[in-house]
Amino acid sequence: MRITRWLPSEVLTEIIHNAPRADQATLCRVSKLFHALALPNLNRRVVIRPGKLSLQALEAFPLSMIRNPARADSVRSLTFLENGSLNHDSLHAQALLIECLKLMRKLEHFCIRDFRPLGVGSYLADLDFPNLWSCTLECHAESWELNIARFLTRHPTITHFRLYMWIGIHGRHDPLPQGTLLPRLQYYHGPLHLLCGFSKHSLVAVQTSWTGHTPSLIPELGAQTGPNLASLSIDYIRMAQISDVIIFLSKHMWQLQKLQLRCWQWMLGIASDINACLPRFKHLTYLAFSTSDESDDAVGNWDNERRAFEMWTNTSSSLRGCGIGQTACRKVDQKWEDCSKEAFYSEAGFAVFDSLLTIDDD
Repeated sequence: MRITRWLPSEVLTEIIHNAPRADQATLCRVSKLFHALALPNLNRRVVIRPGKLSLQALEAFPLSMIRNPARADSVRSLTFLENGSLNHDSLHAQALLIECLKLMRKLEHFCIRDFRPLGVGSYLADLDFPNLWSCTLECHAESWELNIARFLTRHPTITHFRLYMWIGIHGRHDPLPQGTLLPRLQYYHGPLHLLCGFSKHSLVAVQTSWTGHTPSLIPELGAQTGPNLASLSIDYIRMAQISDVIIFLSKHMWQLQKLQLRCWQWMLGIASDINACLPRFKHLTYLAFSTSDESDDAVGNWDNERRAFEMWTNTSSSLRGCGIGQTACRKVDQKWEDCSKEAFYSEAGFAVFDSLLTIDDD
């Protein structure tokens, strides 16, 4: 729904204006009824793309909410995308957006991609959404981490949290406040050092990136989650690190049921190193490897992947599916069958790396 057409009155006014005079009174009454019944549902999900809007249109949405707080109270999902066009000329729009956010007390899903130009980062700790269960944030500097931690402290209802933080592979990590309580957190995507500052969570799935700090944090994560953490996805692994990563995880995260790794390049020789570690994973059911370039020629050929699959499935009796790049196989009625990557990912419950969390529930 485009922000410039979100008010039903715009359409109804046009209809009334072009209707016969005898029908206009009736249409006006219908218009008021339509407003009362439909407006709360029309505003349940809002997606704003600043790059496709004029400054006036960008200001129109929060201004209308501020003038009529009941509209803000009806919003359940707010997604703010493509913020690169915002600059100092849009400070008024930024201020309006922040005031608008403070009125959305019933928000359940909150997504802001690159809130740096919005000035929202400084206000995160002041926002309060009692019903929030899903949150996606993107920032370009670690200076926002403390505000993010404070924001999370105010929202113990969150079950899904995704943080895109564009930093170097060996970026610095400042200490975060310990003991952030997120008792309902089940799915986390973001820097591992931030996650280890949380306590009393119910994590079942984690997606993170491999950095120079990851080896020191994995044991801490394993101690926090115990056998509850079933799925782990790790991104940005150098080819020379794959064997070391698998060995390390088999020692400290042996309880995993699903393991998904994305490396910069895949080589068949790594399959033997992986095979040697598989017996340590007592409950592993799905294993997937992907690369930054997943064209048909980037990973290898089907014969090589098939040999790797045969090796792994003979070693691990718990495996029910394997994938390398675009090729995959899965166990059906105790027999192994070739399948598409899409079918394998769907069955395993793996997400595509760097995909945006989409909330479809009303």
